[in-house]
Amino acid sequence: ADGVALERILQGGTREAGALEITEANVLAARGILTYYQGRYPEARASLEVAVRMNPLLEEAWETLARSAHAQAGEAASPEEKLRKWADAEAWYTEGASKDRGYLNHWVGRSEVRVDRGLDRLGRREDPLADYTGAEEDLAQTILLSPGTAELPRRRGVVRTLRGIYRMTHGQDPRADYQGAEEDFGAAE
Repeated sequence: ADGVALERILQGGTREAGALEITEANVLAARGILTYYQGRYPEARASLEVAVRMNPLLEEAWETLARSAHAQAGEAASPEEKLRKWADAEAWYTEGASKDRGYLNHWVGRSEVRVDRGLDRLGRREDPLADYTGAEEDLAQTILLSPGTAELPRRRGVVRTLRGIYRMTHGQDPRADYQGAEEDFGAAE
C-alpha cells in the first residue's frame, strides 16, 4: 500500500513527503519493493540494483533485491540457474549486511538462502554442511544482535538438527549438533 501511495505522489510530480525529499534512489527502491510484492521479480531486481548503486545505505532495497533473487531460485528451471540465483541472493545479503550490520533481515535472509541451497544439495546427494554451517553462523549473529527473541534460536536449532541428521546418516558423530539444537530449542521455549 505504501508503494502504491508513493507511486501516486510521484505521478503527481512532487518529490517531497513532509520535510523529507524523495531522491531518485528512494523512488527506484519503492518501485522495486512494490514490484517484488507483485511477484514481478526481474523488474524488481532491475529497479533495486540501480537504487542500491545510487544509495548503498538503503537496507530495505538490499533485502528486497536479495529476496527477489531468492524467489527466482525457487522458480528456476535448472540446478545451475538455482545456484546462480542463490549466489546472487547471498551476495546481496552480504553486501547489505556490510552497510548495516545491525539490520537483522540481512542475516536471517542469508541463512534462509543457505538452508535452501543446503537442502537442494542434499537432494542431489551433495554435501550441505558448508551451507548449514554458514546458516548457523548467520543466526548466531542475529542472536547476538537481538537476544531474547525466540524465533532466532528456534531457527538455529532447526539448522543444527539438519546438520546432525546429515552427519548421522553419513557415519559421523551428530551429538554436538543435537546438543546445540536442544539448547536452542530450550532457549526458544
